[in-house]
Amino acid sequence: MAEEATATRKIKCSQCGAPLDVPRGADYITCPFCGSTIEIKKEIYQGEFWAKPVFDKAAATERFFRWTAERDKPARFNERVVLKSVIPVWVPTWHIKEWKASEGGARDIAFSIQPGFAEKKTYEALSPQNLPLETIKPLEGPLDGEMAKPDMEPAEKINFLKSRGQDVQELSLVYVPLYRVEYSYKGKDYSLLIEGMTGGVHAKDYPRKPGWPYYLYTLAFGILFLLLSLPLFSEDTVDLGMALLCMGAIISLPVSAVIAYLIIKNV
Repeated sequence: MAEEATATRKIKCSQCGAPLDVPRGADYITCPFCGSTIEIKKEIYQGEFWAKPVFDKAAATERFFRWTAERDKPARFNERVVLKSVIPVWVPTWHIKEWKASEGGARDIAFSIQPGFAEKKTYEALSPQNLPLETIKPLEGPLDGEMAKPDMEPAEKINFLKSRGQDVQELSLVYVPLYRVEYSYKGKDYSLLIEGMTGGVHAKDYPRKPGWPYYLYTLAFGILFLLLSLPLFSEDTVDLGMALLCMGAIISLPVSAVIAYLIIKNV
């Protein structure tokens, strides 16, 4: 969790003015220059962090091609798809520590994660997730790829949470990794998102295996057998009807196999 990640912040000694590095979470620090003991004023905003991806760019690319081979895709989709780009995208999330009332009137510290990205329609499928502590690093500069814009500034977020009655103790902004995959199929462009921590794929619009060939196939054979069974409705042609049905069944088996094969391979 971001709030436990190792980091420092800089302050000035209140006695001699010397610059000091203060570990996160420290209540007091002794100035090495003048020996003064300084009480550290607790800051709510803990800073920016980033989560090291479990899936790197190569693994995300491999995950994409596994997705293209899943059953709901058109035949040979994984062979016909053209991969255009795999772009790292960093999406901000708010990690919040706050006091909450518990049973018996006591208060406990609660931890929660909220989406922090402004482009809600773009990333609305993503759900906040607990991140392994070892993956959280202090953000020291721009990350490789695109960084999505936070929905508000930290001070604004703190005021917003407090206006809702939340007793916020700590707030961190953690950027989690995604990959935006752009590809084309039969001349049309598509895109999807792959989560860098879980490998989850989020795709709204993508080519799906069409169902019409199966319905057409079923309808055609239904009509055929209906026509072949018409002689059964007359006593004079019952034998003919039975013969036609048997012949139709015998012929339909290999024909069905061929048609099914062609549908699976070419649709």
